[in-house]
Amino acid sequence: MRLGGTISGCTFTGNTAAIGGAISMYDPAETVSYTANYSSNTVSGNSATRAGGGFYFDTKKGSVNMTSNTVQSNKNTGSIGGGGAYIASGTTAKITGGSFSGNTSTLGGGVCNWGTTTLSGVTFTNNWSYVKKKYKLNMPF
Repeated sequence: MRLGGTISGCTFTGNTAAIGGAISMYDPAETVSYTANYSSNTVSGNSATRAGGGFYFDTKKGSVNMTSNTVQSNKNTGSIGGGGAYIASGTTAKITGGSFSGNTSTLGGGVCNWGTTTLSGVTFTNNWSYVKKKYKLNMPF
């Protein structure tokens, strides 16, 4: 998604990218203020090679609202992080309801958060973060 909008009731399965296996919201110019809304989507079985197996959010002036999404079995194999979602520094996100389950990454199995994120009523189950490939940490984010 480029610079705001709404995605609702969709399914994203089996996609692969360097950043944001299913969805990437990236504003390299950091000049536009906008809001992106994601609600009641299923994001499952996607992968990224750098960051954000399911979602990748990197915006300094925009904001992200996620409501009642199912984010499951996504993976990130890169060192930046975020099996289910990656939220970059300077990004403002609000995650309400929904679930993150069975996501894996080198850092932040469910969510790798460097931004300003508010969570409310979100369920985290069996997300895994791998550190140096020989340690497993069950981390909710």
